[in-house]
Amino acid sequence: MIAGRNDDRRPPVGQVPAGPARGKQTRTKSPRFADDHREFTWAEAGHRRWAVPLMLVCSAVMMSLAWLGHLRFEDDWSFWTALAASWSLVLPEYALNTVATRWGYGYFSGAQMAAVHLSSGVFCVALVSSFVLEEPFTLRQGAGYAVMLIAIALIFSPKRREERDG
Repeated sequence: MIAGRNDDRRPPVGQVPAGPARGKQTRTKSPRFADDHREFTWAEAGHRRWAVPLMLVCSAVMMSLAWLGHLRFEDDWSFWTALAASWSLVLPEYALNTVATRWGYGYFSGAQMAAVHLSSGVFCVALVSSFVLEEPFTLRQGAGYAVMLIAIALIFSPKRREERDG
């Protein structure tokens, strides 16, 4: 049992839950799903509310550098050197991302964590291309990031009562 979660509602593995669904191959929802878990209080959330998004952003920075950073040394590095340098960033990035998503799931939904990671990844790619590769930042890119911020605000907006209950 994971601390802070009520796993008592799950039937034993391999057993079909009793009730109206008897005889059908149904699965009970895990309390880990965003619409089925108990709410975390502010104190129970602890560092998750800021540490998980920070870890996801750091992961995105590392991935952006792995994707594009080696292009700055295109003439100086061989393919294999660039590959090794990229993978030296990707492996710790993946570990950080995995830790963040496993630790954050339950306080954040999967969609919320994906929104933070993917949007920060796109933003970090823009920063790396501007500052490392010295490519210009355009007004069209800025407009795209403004739309992305609206999307993130919608994903993180609280659910209406009808969405929670129905």
